[in-house]
Amino acid sequence: MPRLALFLPLLLGLLPLSLLEPVASGQGSVLVVGGGSTPSDGLAWFVERAANKQVVVADYTNDPGLGIEDALEAAGATVTYLPISSTAVANDPATRDAILAADGIFLPGGDQWRYVSRWNGTLAEDAIAAVFARGGVIGGTSAGAMVLSSVTSDAQRGSATSRGTLRDPQDRRLTLTDDFLDTLMPGTVVDTHFFERGRIGRLMAMMAQHHAASGAWVTGIGLDADTGLGIGPDGVGEVFGGGTVSLLYATPATISRAEADTPLWLSDIRLVQVTEGFHVNVETGDAVTMPDDAEPFVAATFEVPPRTITLDGSADTAAWLATDAPLDRALAALAPGAAVTVLAAPDATAAATLTNSLVSRGFAATLVGLDANTADDASAAAQVREGALVVLAGLDLDDAPTLLAPTSAVGAALAAAPNVALLGDDAKLAGDAVVDRTEFRCSAAYDGLLRLRPALDLAPGLVVLPRAFDGEDCYRENRTAGALWALTESDAAYALLASDDAGLTIEDGTATVAGQTSVVLVDARATATTARPFRRQNAALLDATIHALPPGATFILVNTVADEPTPLPATSLALTAYPNPASETLTLAFDAGTAPAAVTVYDLLGRAVLSTTAAETTHLDVRGLPAGLYVAVVRGAEDVRRVRVTVAR
Repeated sequence: MPRLALFLPLLLGLLPLSLLEPVASGQGSVLVVGGGSTPSDGLAWFVERAANKQVVVADYTNDPGLGIEDALEAAGATVTYLPISSTAVANDPATRDAILAADGIFLPGGDQWRYVSRWNGTLAEDAIAAVFARGGVIGGTSAGAMVLSSVTSDAQRGSATSRGTLRDPQDRRLTLTDDFLDTLMPGTVVDTHFFERGRIGRLMAMMAQHHAASGAWVTGIGLDADTGLGIGPDGVGEVFGGGTVSLLYATPATISRAEADTPLWLSDIRLVQVTEGFHVNVETGDAVTMPDDAEPFVAATFEVPPRTITLDGSADTAAWLATDAPLDRALAALAPGAAVTVLAAPDATAAATLTNSLVSRGFAATLVGLDANTADDASAAAQVREGALVVLAGLDLDDAPTLLAPTSAVGAALAAAPNVALLGDDAKLAGDAVVDRTEFRCSAAYDGLLRLRPALDLAPGLVVLPRAFDGEDCYRENRTAGALWALTESDAAYALLASDDAGLTIEDGTATVAGQTSVVLVDARATATTARPFRRQNAALLDATIHALPPGATFILVNTVADEPTPLPATSLALTAYPNPASETLTLAFDAGTAPAAVTVYDLLGRAVLSTTAAETTHLDVRGLPAGLYVAVVRGAEDVRRVRVTVAR
């Protein structure tokens, strides 16, 4: 093959990037797998695209003990194992020729830095790009998948975590390489073991860090374990396996801040999360086909709580009372010596410690041990009514919704309380449903063992998962994947994922973040379609919006845009649609000020079916649209509004 052919893909990769880098698959195909077991149908897809079924498993080690070889052979391939354990071997012409003799190349998991540091700029890298350029198929799992995107989280200094990168998106362990195998999946960054290791915050930090360095956005692709995404030459990706593929896209409304030693700010990111049976255009995020279990999704209206609610995901007294923690801020708003009532199970030692600490700080704190005997006790109810702040800390999550029902004396008092704080796991009680059994078994979400239980409806429309990104424990999939599964199961508007050092306060429909680390908020109010596979507790979402919001940021829960603590100006967009349903003309009423806004109507597959620009009220002809549900989006210079509309015939 002429040398120019080997370098052509690399030369193309040096062309200037636009602000939003294109996502395409070039001439060949790519299979990326999130680790664990590679789905057999994904491997069949891979082998089918290797024209002569000649596949090389290329590895940075000298160890041929790879189960992927047997799996590829079972799928019909003739497999050659090719160890490329050093830069010298990677630059050996014999290595190049062995790669060029294949129609498919597959990279196993392990350590992506060893791939990058040993193969970058070598004949082996050129040859892989050449196989792809002539129509071959390139695949990888875990680390082998991560190095196939144009931006690689290279793990040069170890593996970064969501908790660490939400606190500092320039975390020293989060390092990126953007010149290795960068022609296979242009404009992307891949993360694997996605919900299994709670990496959704980490992927957002990758996107923000790359944007801060280059000025260009890449699409984030999060792959669950045992789950693959096969992208053909047409750019359409097919999902294989029982988990999810999460696609994250910057939008015109995206706000990004990725500074060192400063919690991550990345708001208004479009989230397209798909499951087995979906085919999706990876560049645009539009669904091409959907599985039989896909169904319309309409989030319940978020109701503004008639009280101030403080949520803190921390698990101990010291963290609850730390400076600038959510509870600390709630206490700072009270008058000196104010009454504070702590509600907890009778044997909750942390609640007793908290009560004593509050007394030592000068508050008139009282502990009420809640059980079947005290739920209707008049004196206990009086203590709740008299509390300037009622704190829930250490309740039994199974019993609390019954004991605190409005029909009980204490429950009625709590329902009238103007100021409530929910700490630790009690934060789960804030919304419509509790995600239960998250610590029952490491694989609870994977095995379908999570359960939804009633919550207290203090903030209807919200699902809360505390300690979502904590430590290295094995429950992160239960908390993160479980939160989005619960959101779709309960038709909630929002899912809040918080570390043990973060939370927020909700007052008059506005959430203010507090603590040390950014929280992740998933907004499903514009989501039109969902699917919930039976094998695992996860969910498809077309389309949601996701935000990483730092301490001090505010989010207007009754709107759709995150902003700095300064309130939005009075001229911000307000969007109404009428008639709704509409059969001929749909009127969208808003005021964008002096600058025109982009007006787009999307169908349930996420495809733009109508678009225009206008500064104020506009009239759209919907006679050519099929009857059904649509989402109208108006994007102004500083604001975005969405409204669900129905076309009737």
